[in-house]
Amino acid sequence: MEKGTDLLSPTNSFFIRILYILIPFSTLVAIIYSVLIWASVSMTEDYIVKYYLKREFEEFEREYAQDGSSTLMPNTSYLHTFWSDHPELPGFVSSLAEGLHEIGDTHVLIKNIPGAHNKIYMILDESRMSSLDSFAPLTISLLWTLAGLIIIAGAVVSIFMARIISGPVVQLARDLSRHPLRTRQLKSNHRKDEVGVLSRVISGALERLENALDRESAFTRHVSHELRTPLSIIRNSLAVIKLPHCDETKKARNIERLQQASKDMEALIELFLRLSREKVAPKRVDVGLSDLLKGALLRHKPRIDTLHVRLHVAQGLMISADPILLNSLIHNLINNAIQHGGQRLLIAANPDSLVISNTLTQAQSVEGYGFGLEIVSRICRYAGWHLHIRSTSTTFCARISQLG
Repeated sequence: MEKGTDLLSPTNSFFIRILYILIPFSTLVAIIYSVLIWASVSMTEDYIVKYYLKREFEEFEREYAQDGSSTLMPNTSYLHTFWSDHPELPGFVSSLAEGLHEIGDTHVLIKNIPGAHNKIYMILDESRMSSLDSFAPLTISLLWTLAGLIIIAGAVVSIFMARIISGPVVQLARDLSRHPLRTRQLKSNHRKDEVGVLSRVISGALERLENALDRESAFTRHVSHELRTPLSIIRNSLAVIKLPHCDETKKARNIERLQQASKDMEALIELFLRLSREKVAPKRVDVGLSDLLKGALLRHKPRIDTLHVRLHVAQGLMISADPILLNSLIHNLINNAIQHGGQRLLIAANPDSLVISNTLTQAQSVEGYGFGLEIVSRICRYAGWHLHIRSTSTTFCARISQLG
């Protein structure tokens, strides 16, 4: 729950992080927009002034071509025109080359007139022509006010967009923070966007994790079930040995049982350690399958003597396999068949497969096979063997192929 609440906290939430991006972005856009407006106005004003000067010169040039020296010079409150030899020509323009010049707020156009011996100087005072400079403070204030309004509007839109963008992520975080977790309750699984993809991936991962935890929990129960048998033998054998009137024959027999139970426990522990390291490849050596099957049957005496057992395996049959895995697999299948099966047991083997089949009575059920078959299934997956189970109302058959 701590991760979910940490994600939704005011300082660390996805919503706040989006605001940290959107609000500065909207502010920057507003400032750039205002600067561009001011630059556009200034550039437009300069263009108008230059265009005005060119038009005045062209008009004067046309009239001069018609009227000659009697043409009136264009003079206004903001525009003054001089010939180059005029005594009132300002000194700061006399040294300028022919062309259009801008000195502060003053624009100077210097041109030659066809048929005239002197150059003409048109001097325009932009500050008198345009009223923009007089309203510059007001204009700047209006621009900053507009920028502020845009920033406020951008902040509101940013909050709205941040809630829309962060909503699915926050909902996903809330779903994941619920306890107990139910992956099918993730509301974002149906979405078609990236959040939906993320939600479905998380749901699948959590489902696989839950299934793996369930399997591991079941496997732990199976491990304790398997270890309980040799522990019971050890406990019972020790109890018999401690009896005051226990003769040497019984002691020897129970000591032998203790040794066998210890070997069984050692083999089981080694088996479970190997199964827990699934990435480690199993060891493969030549194993006598016929001897292994006969030894497994002998371990289940005298119970096996009460059954009708058929063993179809070639004498001296050898296969390449891990002896601990193969021995544990055979032991579990035969033990299940004896404990939960009927009176008939069939064991058949060849270099590639092993079949163990037993009859079932009406009072028996395959449900009792759960513990042993879970370990058998785990062994087959680890060793790369293929396990096929076939069960009817009267027969249970386990076939393991791809042994060699």
